[in-house]
Amino acid sequence: MALAALRLRGYRSENRFLVFQVLPHTLGLPPATWRVLSKGHEARNMAEYEGAVDVDERLVDDVIRAAEAVRVALRAADLPPDAPGDGRPRQCRRGRRRATGR
Repeated sequence: MALAALRLRGYRSENRFLVFQVLPHTLGLPPATWRVLSKGHEARNMAEYEGAVDVDERLVDDVIRAAEAVRVALRAADLPPDAPGDGRPRQCRRGRRRATGR
């Protein structure tokens, strides 16, 4: 959903951390939201790649609440008037906006 919010604004990124980090700009959500989602993603990676499965119930609850906040904000979001007219997403890296194809 965070990636959908970024694309709704006309950007793309392959960096999951960045996709979460720009949620205050794409959906107006507080920084705490992206921090929770990032921490949940980190825990998922640890379980997937290193077999470290340590379920933190509070983190699970926080991730569910953060995901719901993203879902609600995404449903309420409208396509901005400055979205690219050619339908091609712009690349977003380290907080910079860069047009694709340049």
